[in-house]
Amino acid sequence: MKVTLEQIKNSHEAVKKLLNTELPVRAAFRLSNLAKATVDLIERIEETRMELVKKYGKEDAKGNFNVEAEKVEEFYKEFNEFLQEEVTLTLEPLNIDLIEGVKLTTIELISLEPFMATG
Repeated sequence: MKVTLEQIKNSHEAVKKLLNTELPVRAAFRLSNLAKATVDLIERIEETRMELVKKYGKEDAKGNFNVEAEKVEEFYKEFNEFLQEEVTLTLEPLNIDLIEGVKLTTIELISLEPFMATG
């Protein structure tokens, strides 16, 4: 299954919510596979974001980095280009039936769409 880093990033909160929901064993197993396949990528996305914050930002007195106002556009351009990178996950698409009965917001469901079976 090919997905972009942006799709993985956007689905992260919904996946975490599902992982904290009691599900039938088959659904829990499939979701744990998704989580395992994406956890390293989520960490790398955050590491890259922080590198870009340092590249386009300045360190304050407390040691925190903040993107300078005049460089915000450049920061977002480079980060968004990075997020468009495609990766291949060796996963079976999830069937919507696996999460039947779980309450998700529309936004959460949309964020999971790249990982769902169509049809």
